[in-house]
Amino acid sequence: MSTIDMLRERYDEKFKPDESFKLETSTPEEPEDYDVSSADNANIEEQFIPDNDEDNYNFAQDVGFAAYNTAKLVTEDALMTFPAAERVLGFNSYNDGSKYSGFVDFFSTLGSSELSRDDFMTISKTQNDQEFANAMADYANNYVLTQDKIVDHLNNTLNLDITNVNDFVEKYKGNQEVADAVTEQIKYLEQLYKDEGFLVGQDFYEDDENYYIKNFKELPFQVNTAFTEYGDIQVPGLGIYKIDEDGRGAMIANSPMNIGGSGIIGGGGDDYEYLNRKSIGTFLDDQGFTGDHSIMYGDQGSKTLASYLHFPASGFALNPGAFSKMTKAKGILPKIGRFIQGASGNLLSTAGAKAAGITALPVAGSYYGFFD
Repeated sequence: MSTIDMLRERYDEKFKPDESFKLETSTPEEPEDYDVSSADNANIEEQFIPDNDEDNYNFAQDVGFAAYNTAKLVTEDALMTFPAAERVLGFNSYNDGSKYSGFVDFFSTLGSSELSRDDFMTISKTQNDQEFANAMADYANNYVLTQDKIVDHLNNTLNLDITNVNDFVEKYKGNQEVADAVTEQIKYLEQLYKDEGFLVGQDFYEDDENYYIKNFKELPFQVNTAFTEYGDIQVPGLGIYKIDEDGRGAMIANSPMNIGGSGIIGGGGDDYEYLNRKSIGTFLDDQGFTGDHSIMYGDQGSKTLASYLHFPASGFALNPGAFSKMTKAKGILPKIGRFIQGASGNLLSTAGAKAAGITALPVAGSYYGFFD
């Protein structure tokens, strides 16, 4: 039963008319202007007074951040050959993970995953793998009409003071006026979320202990969080998780984008043994090379510039000889052609294939205990 349905059922069963309750509305007071230069505020320490960004803009600092971010992204692009080799070449073909590894099975998984299932899957909020727990919490926060959002909306629009459903029942039991007002607001909020393509109680709901998931949201032009054909859950950037009877998830196949998870999945031990393993992937992750391109430094301009620059920079890193060819080319069009060739990395060249093979060797080594 969804959170919305639970609320409505409780209204019908437990609320009775009570003329003593009257909804109160109030207009929030306008905040007073705060002048840090006024005499009243003269004793405020200087470090607590906000800077004027326009007066303190540092061009050299932004260029430095952009250069660092670009180098970081280029390095991560090269290091992603580790986790990619695991999945595509089948290095982690152990136990349950074998059905997701290897060239055929890897691409088959991408093509056969589904956003929906017939019944709700229970996912515990208490997980051994904290990254998986965080991923589920972030997903609910970003794409689902959760109980917290409903409670906040009701407090703001109806001037209530509740923390959860049980608190609402205790405080407003017997007040039909507030019951009707709450029902109307929940219907409005639910329809608003559905119209925007987000998930509501019929798709994804929660209680204090678990999430209950029947549908995931489709995000265009990217790999989605979804159910696999074998009943597991794929989480972009992390991997594929098998869910046990208690709702806890254990990774059985690492994502081709997850550098930190490279070299730890499979082998002996229980389902959560991978959490204690060390590999070249965990070492790189500890140094800040996570594979998550959203982790950058500086202001938004520095991050955006690095996001654009790292594509051609990664290409030239894979094919450094192309830069020399570009400088020697005669005429603007030949130079542009050499630039495009270099920026693409010339991935189909013999040198590119050799580079991919060499960088994959440490991945295989990590599975044989060389880094434990």
